[in-house]
Amino acid sequence: MARGHFRKRNNGKWQLEVDLGSYIDPKTGTKKRHKKYKTISAKGSREAEKELIKFVSEVTGEGYHEPEKINFVDFVQKEWYPKHAEIHLSHTTLANFILYT
Repeated sequence: MARGHFRKRNNGKWQLEVDLGSYIDPKTGTKKRHKKYKTISAKGSREAEKELIKFVSEVTGEGYHEPEKINFVDFVQKEWYPKHAEIHLSHTTLANFILYT
């Protein structure tokens, strides 16, 4: 079970931290903590705690995928075009897009 906590930063900012357990670093062979961080704007600790609960469920949920390195062309072809362009852009815009790529 992932644990989380928050701490107050400057100017109404709060840092959320979720501890996802430990792992062995393959480069050094040492044990490291696997943590995720997020900085938010919140009015107080109650609001920060609510955001922490959302963040913990977001990071530990089934729909979460670890970010990966991907070049721009692959992103456009595999992610943006089928999930956004075909749905939200007109046929003329798509035709021009295909013409110039």
